[in-house]
Amino acid sequence: MIGDLLLAILPDALGDSLSSRRRDRRAAAELEQMHTAFHFGRPVRFEARVIGKLPYCDPAGAFLHATPTGLRLTRTYAEDAPDLPGGPLPVGALETVAVRPRRSGDPRGMPRSWHFVECRDGDASVLIACEPEHVPFVLAPLRSAGSLPDSAE
Repeated sequence: MIGDLLLAILPDALGDSLSSRRRDRRAAAELEQMHTAFHFGRPVRFEARVIGKLPYCDPAGAFLHATPTGLRLTRTYAEDAPDLPGGPLPVGALETVAVRPRRSGDPRGMPRSWHFVECRDGDASVLIACEPEHVPFVLAPLRSAGSLPDSAE
């Protein structure tokens, strides 16, 4: 009886495991391709939120297009997508304060796995939220603009 039960669930468990491994390998390959493209100055695109009260912030959800020297927020993933009305993020004006995982008091409406890059633009607070593996793509243009202190990494 127990043997029959194991024989019944084992194929599903093995199938789920193989499927999960394939998905993990595919995600790792995609991330490696992103790093290569970024290294050669090509933009990489990923889902992100820019939260704050400044014109370039849009917490509704969009895609961040990152290059080694800039960040721009668009509504779609397309490479030639127009910027949102606030224009590109002013990486030179953003002072990076911290990089951290999500906390209980953070804005809702995004995956719990996301991390936050906390910035200041003058007196205003700006949060850039994205998957942890995309944080280096956010930090690189901030670093190139001189707005990333050593203690923020």
